[in-house]
Amino acid sequence: MISAGVDYRTPCPFCDAQADCHAGQSLYRASIEWSFEYDCAACGCALADCGGGRADTPEDLRQRLLAAQPPLRLDLPVPADVAVMRVLRAEYGFDLARARTALAEVKDGTFPATGPELALLAVRLGELGVTAQVTGPSGGPA
Repeated sequence: MISAGVDYRTPCPFCDAQADCHAGQSLYRASIEWSFEYDCAACGCALADCGGGRADTPEDLRQRLLAAQPPLRLDLPVPADVAVMRVLRAEYGFDLARARTALAEVKDGTFPATGPELALLAVRLGELGVTAQVTGPSGGPA
């Protein structure tokens, strides 16, 4: 399992005081799962929500995770372009032109994906016989 998380503060929807929040996303058994929880010390309100699916991850949660994570990239073998485009089209619903652009972003490390989302791409590529690995800023495994 690979996961990413972020802690932050946000206004409580019940009393407007600052609530402590934790949001996360994980890759578990080749599926993206996300969770969000917050606790307001001022009014005692506590809420939690969770769900599955990359496309169902709330966009504000994804943006917070992307902003908090170190630069990650997907290291690929050289002859993997067709397989990567196939996976990007299947996972993201990209047309051919967007898949080509996304392929270039994956190769240069600018594709906007969280660590768990990159790990899911690696899993899907592995299903096609392509070995890919998520790496961190130092070039080692993330």
